[in-house]
Amino acid sequence: MNVCKTCGTTANALTCLNKYGELPKKVAFDVSTFHLDECDFCGVLAWVTEDRDFFYPDFSLIGVKMKNRLKAGNKFRYASLNRITVIKEKDS
Repeated sequence: MNVCKTCGTTANALTCLNKYGELPKKVAFDVSTFHLDECDFCGVLAWVTEDRDFFYPDFSLIGVKMKNRLKAGNKFRYASLNRITVIKEKDS
């Protein structure tokens, strides 16, 4: 499974928030092997790696359908970990 950093870190953060009620202590492995390919979740051509490098998060939480979700110009990306932090702080 090819996962870009944006989708992987977002899914990891949402999985931890859902499971434990807090952001992850680590968003990804320190060392990962990336290659240029299309992300299986957002459909963007980007540097991708395996889902294991993001601790096998629940990708259904980011509301991304497999492929073609952002094919209309590929201009939009999903929330970064910083955005999730801001949302969590507002809710507190």
